[in-house]
Amino acid sequence: MRVLKPGGQLVICDAGKANWLHGIFGRIYMATFVQIVARIVTKDPNHPWKWLARTYTHYGTHRYYKAMMREVGFSDVKARLLFPGMSSRFKANKPAN
Repeated sequence: MRVLKPGGQLVICDAGKANWLHGIFGRIYMATFVQIVARIVTKDPNHPWKWLARTYTHYGTHRYYKAMMREVGFSDVKARLLFPGMSSRFKANKPAN
């Protein structure tokens, strides 16, 4: 909020989940499909994506992050699940005043 000019827009893309149920399915997806693909791509059983499956359930939901952004003063806060459904895009505006 501090570094945006008045009327500026914040955009964040990160791993995320729409709700708690999506988080459960996301954890399963991350622990299976993503891990298999990572092993094939990196040819390393200790690939750097291993941590993502373990931490995915600790990410907040869209509701959580949108409330946090509103609490610090952002307006027009939006969240959207991105393909293939394991990441989210958040947009918010800093008031123009």
